[in-house]
Amino acid sequence: MFPSLKRQTDRFSLKHPGFGVPRLMLYIVAATAVVYVLNTAGVDVYKWLAFDPELVLQGQVWRLISWVTLNLGYSILWFAIAMYFFYTLGSALEKYWGSAKFSVFYLSGMLLCVIYSTVIWFVFGIKVDSTSYYLNMSLFFAFASIAPNIEFLMFFFIPVKAIWLVLLDAAYFIYAMISMLRVGMYADAFLPLVSVLNFLLLCNIPKVKLNLRGAKKQASRPEPMSYGYRNKYTPADADFQEKTTPYVNRCVVCGRSDITNPELMFRYKYVEGNYKCYCDVHMPKA
Repeated sequence: MFPSLKRQTDRFSLKHPGFGVPRLMLYIVAATAVVYVLNTAGVDVYKWLAFDPELVLQGQVWRLISWVTLNLGYSILWFAIAMYFFYTLGSALEKYWGSAKFSVFYLSGMLLCVIYSTVIWFVFGIKVDSTSYYLNMSLFFAFASIAPNIEFLMFFFIPVKAIWLVLLDAAYFIYAMISMLRVGMYADAFLPLVSVLNFLLLCNIPKVKLNLRGAKKQASRPEPMSYGYRNKYTPADADFQEKTTPYVNRCVVCGRSDITNPELMFRYKYVEGNYKCYCDVHMPKA
């Protein structure tokens, strides 16, 4: 949505690969699990960890970060599923983007939420209920921007593409905002929007393409051959597809691209004075 800011973020991440916290989502999920256990044991975790601008100004600066661990509105089973889900999404994004950009993405989301809560408190004297639920859900939006056709098993047995689940989640965000506005929770109502601003600022919006007119023709066509099958039996067909289908990323070592091998991850590395694309198989170690 903001291509200039996105390009600058990508450039910064490529030039500073050591920036950020490697395996950041693992630490966040582990800390959240500890807080969940303490809350279950009867400890008033909100009293000590929730973001409160007034207490931060009094010296309790840990609240700028500790509020991220407050994701407690689940039963034990759903908490475990949610944490595994968030960890999987975060790890996949970090592998695709690198730890630098993923750290920028998540930390910018935290910063935006802190700024919003602080401004609301200074202007209206209202303390916004701090939680990482909506912030963690922004990982889902980001994942769909790089892999919209990846299928998830809804209710563990219904395959649904990521892009449709994101649209459903966006509808839920809108419903939550409207519900809070109707009961007078005006400050909290805009927290879902603030929590996904990092996605709107730093990621590409996934496009949904519907071709209902050609659906019958497409259904009658045979499935295209896999890359491995074409390479083994009909190399000319693979060469034709590579030349006629535009790709975004292509490995400089093996020549495979996100068109011929969508299952691969592609990243860029600064080598010999230029940024070069590598697949996850041929990424230089140093």
